[in-house]
Amino acid sequence: MTTVSPVGIATLVELLAARAAATPDEVRFRFLGDGDESTAALTFGELELGARAVAAHLGQTAQPGDRALLLYAPGLEFLTAFFGCLYAGVIAVPVAPPHPGKPEAGLARLASIARNSGARLLLTASDIAEPVTAILAAEEFAGLRMVVTDRIDRAEADRYRDPGITGDRVAYLQYSSGSTGEPKGVVLTHRNVLANLSMVAARIGPGVGVSWLPVFHDMGLLTMVTYPVYSDSTVIGMSPLAFVQRPARWIAAMSRFRATHTVAPNFAFALAARRVTAARVERYDLSQLRVALCGAEPVRPDTLTGFAEHFAPAGFDPAALFPCYGLAEATLFVSGGPRGTGLSTVDVDPLALTRGRVLPVAGGGRTLVASGRPDDGYHLVLVDPGSDTPAAADRVGEICLRGDSIGLGYWDAPEASAATFGATVTGYRGRFLRTGDLGFVYEDRLYVTGRLKDLVIVDGANHYPSDIENTATAAHSALRADRCAAFQVLDDERPRLVVVAELNRDYAADTIDPAGIVAAVRAAVGAGHGLRLDDVVLTSAGSIPVTSSGKVRRFAVRERYRDGAIPDLPHIRPFDP
Repeated sequence: MTTVSPVGIATLVELLAARAAATPDEVRFRFLGDGDESTAALTFGELELGARAVAAHLGQTAQPGDRALLLYAPGLEFLTAFFGCLYAGVIAVPVAPPHPGKPEAGLARLASIARNSGARLLLTASDIAEPVTAILAAEEFAGLRMVVTDRIDRAEADRYRDPGITGDRVAYLQYSSGSTGEPKGVVLTHRNVLANLSMVAARIGPGVGVSWLPVFHDMGLLTMVTYPVYSDSTVIGMSPLAFVQRPARWIAAMSRFRATHTVAPNFAFALAARRVTAARVERYDLSQLRVALCGAEPVRPDTLTGFAEHFAPAGFDPAALFPCYGLAEATLFVSGGPRGTGLSTVDVDPLALTRGRVLPVAGGGRTLVASGRPDDGYHLVLVDPGSDTPAAADRVGEICLRGDSIGLGYWDAPEASAATFGATVTGYRGRFLRTGDLGFVYEDRLYVTGRLKDLVIVDGANHYPSDIENTATAAHSALRADRCAAFQVLDDERPRLVVVAELNRDYAADTIDPAGIVAAVRAAVGAGHGLRLDDVVLTSAGSIPVTSSGKVRRFAVRERYRDGAIPDLPHIRPFDP
């Protein structure tokens, strides 16, 4: 069950120092500022020097164990700040930067993270220092001191003194990418991170990676920040906006830099296949790409096969497809591969699956994509949902894990930590992580079937339905606060996000402006969560099914929606496809 990092290395600090000593002058990090041309580059030597300078600067006012929010626009400044925190023994807390043009967006979440983590510092860079300064003027951020790390003189590195970093020291807090009122931060030690990096390195190997993932999310942080150092690799990055504006930039960068691996959510592979014309595909060379990781949201078989077929003229090998599964509570990676095996699927009886039974069929069933083989670094057990009893071999169960890369718990949340990280499983010794994800193992591969808690996943980010519902019903006084359901429908090329909301009983259908209500809901959810609703259904009072305790039955609402059985108000249901 133990994993081995590079020989003699016990911390990420020792790891970077070793890389900088061995290969100080080779560019290992490159950023394409406009998505096309390189605007910034870093060697291991430069990164290590900058990290020591930041650490020395922080050491003047911060103590080991203090928390620091890391709020950076896409670029390479984040790397120096992140490793600077590690060198100083300060616990890094990556957070999303202000939305361009809307610095007020996401403030509630930022305030929640600042409050929960007890951060004393906020590290940022000069390119967004002005809007960040405006943010810190708000009362809820009064206790934070801002440090602009790219203004720190690198000569300060000479004053750095190791505060005694060990493998058991907390490296950073990884807050879930979902939008929750009180987000929880996973506590990850140096030992946890090195263990997970060892798993990833065994599956992918060294090389050249290309990605546009944001580094404040777990997948972007590992693949674009820590993994290149661990595996002695090179990474080419760009901003998520650059990719979304023109997906061909992702493909062009992989071709230009002869990428050996990349990673993205399902939607990105679909978007690239749809937006990059066949004529352009022939200009690219993807023949060096040996691993194309796909994770962070449900993986659709037609998406990946479509991508492989579309980019075959560019030399893309379908065997490079690498669906995977992971979560922040396990640092990141749990299962995937083996490398070079491509897509593995199984057809199962859909009706049986809705009842929790796995019944493979010869064809015509629901096709599920395997998330590869669980890594040997984990002890994986599937448990009957809501119990501590192992599930039968032909049943869907909650994925429970034990291993070296499992985090210590949630920061300052002992009850939630005990429930999630301290689970017991009948017949097994020790504590397990309850992932909240459902799945099964078939022919030695893990299949993830859904989320136990009904999380909505959009563009690789997790959003709790209750938050979306609260935002939606607060958008207009005609909506009943406790009778709303937000969910995804996975029947189309991409997941569709739907909100079904009841009217208050004292509102008559002929006295309201339905188009205005729907517009208000769309605007509120867009501003509050950065989400685009595919459909908003207004329904009469008493139409949404609830449990005996009054809780909305989201699954039942979703099934009624799919069946066209929601009693929407006559002649007033707006729909914007």
